[in-house]
Amino acid sequence: MRENEVRDVVAAVTYSSERDKFLLVKRSSLRKRFPNEWEFPSGFLENELEQEGALRELKEETGMVGEVLRTGEPFQVETEMYHFRIHPVLIDVEYEEIDLTEEHEDYEWIEIGDVGKYNTVPQLKENLEAVDVL
Repeated sequence: MRENEVRDVVAAVTYSSERDKFLLVKRSSLRKRFPNEWEFPSGFLENELEQEGALRELKEETGMVGEVLRTGEPFQVETEMYHFRIHPVLIDVEYEEIDLTEEHEDYEWIEIGDVGKYNTVPQLKENLEAVDVL
């Protein structure tokens, strides 16, 4: 990634309407960016619509499939080294066990009021606000 390059990232804000809980996944300690921080399944957009990218990332990182409920307005996150445009997508899934990849070490189904108890990536609350959950 070149300095000052803006990268488009999709975030699958994963929700179980059955249990009224959200899925957080913990980034691996080996990750270069934000190790050991909690996030929603996410990744770079790959010449696809936001909804398609969110469903793809959800499937790749958890093995789950879901239904898109709504898409939030994109917003920017900047750090000293990275500049991302985040595209949040709220996805309803069945409440189930998931299959983690090497990108993540753990997962938790949480109530929305508990999100502040986790050490999360910088944009997590903005994702929730963008899809009208917070």
